Amino acid sequence: MMSTNALIIKLPRDLGLADSLSKSTLNRFAYVKLALVSTLPLLVFQTLYSLRTRLKANVPWPRVQAEPEEAEKSFEKMKFNCVQRAHHNTLENLPLIYLTTILTGLKYPVFAASACGLWVLTRIAYTRDYGSGIPSKRNLSARTGIFILWTLIGVSIYSSVNDVLPLLA
Repeated sequence: MMSTNALIIKLPRDLGLADSLSKSTLNRFAYVKLALVSTLPLLVFQTLYSLRTRLKANVPWPRVQAEPEEAEKSFEKMKFNCVQRAHHNTLENLPLIYLTTILTGLKYPVFAASACGLWVLTRIAYTRDYGSGIPSKRNLSARTGIFILWTLIGVSIYSSVNDVLPLLA
């Protein structure tokens, strides 16, 4: 008979994270957590906005969008398609935002949290602009959000490379 102690996997208490991160950085990482959590109300807003426009446009489930011919004839259906696309675009970008915010936040937590929070605000504007039914209205908020995302990508690469370079020497 196997003892239950044999099933226990012992992990080291310190995995080296404390050595590479200062206590103040770890404390300020709370800002990063809050910024990441701010994406949840964004998603709820987009979901409810999408639901409301779906009902107004009378687009039945499980259809993801109104057919292009329908959207050309009905402004409500066009608005629904635009809101759906804004929501889907946000979902497509979230993994990159989460990853780059966390990686950047390990070195620059206040910057990462600020960038993520600002990205959330641009997504609200993007959704409202795109949801107007006139896709070109989203251009400024889309460009701003893309700039923030690329900034996070750049800083996360920079901080990751700078963490690895001393290990190679």
